[in-house]
Amino acid sequence: MLSENITKSFRKKISSIHNWLINLSPIKFVFCMTVSSYLILFPLILVLVLIEYTGDFNEESIDLFNNEGVILVILFTAVLAPLVETAVYQMFPVRCLRKTNFLKERPMIIILISAVFFGFGHTYNIIRVIETTLIGIILAYSYHIYLEKNFYPFWIVTSIHGLRNLITTILFIVS
Repeated sequence: MLSENITKSFRKKISSIHNWLINLSPIKFVFCMTVSSYLILFPLILVLVLIEYTGDFNEESIDLFNNEGVILVILFTAVLAPLVETAVYQMFPVRCLRKTNFLKERPMIIILISAVFFGFGHTYNIIRVIETTLIGIILAYSYHIYLEKNFYPFWIVTSIHGLRNLITTILFIVS
């Protein structure tokens, strides 16, 4: 009985957050989901700190920063990558999976499948796959919401992804 009440309470809280998000303006939604794409990583970061993980940073990113101009890196990470990755990892899987009878009424499964595709598209190391899968949940959920609203889901998700990558790239450059 207690676990049933906890589950009911949790679902009610998730539902209220979902309702709040779908009623935000697109600009506020992009901002909130960009922030959420960082917040969703805190449990992973906590685990990594607790196990004293000292894995290597993505060597390909370091090489990219060393060999290319900053403007080119920013254009690639904040514009080109989000455009291509939104098409490949959110738009295509979500639209295709929604056409199947079993999945059309199960958006959470579609969101998770899309997120796993996104994660495995970033296979630099296992930590990066987990990290990008978590970010992929935010992106696929955003795509789903704006597809339901019939309001430019591709551009909303590309904006979230691009803003996130821009912030991360700038932080990397200044660090």
